[in-house]
Amino acid sequence: MPVDMDRKGRIDSLLDFIKENGGQYRHVVLDKFSYGSGISRRTCQEYLSILVSLGRVKLTDSNWQGH
Repeated sequence: MPVDMDRKGRIDSLLDFIKENGGQYRHVVLDKFSYGSGISRRTCQEYLSILVSLGRVKLTDSNWQGH
């Protein structure tokens, strides 16, 4: 199955955003990214679960940290 490059770009953009804003509470990071990108919060959560499953993002207490 071919990878949707637009989707990959949006996921990478979320990872970059988390790297820059990861010290904030996770709901704040998702809300800010959703608002700034125009991507629904639910879709952002789906992207986040992909990043977590790949080991690119981890939850520390209530904050997200990107690697």
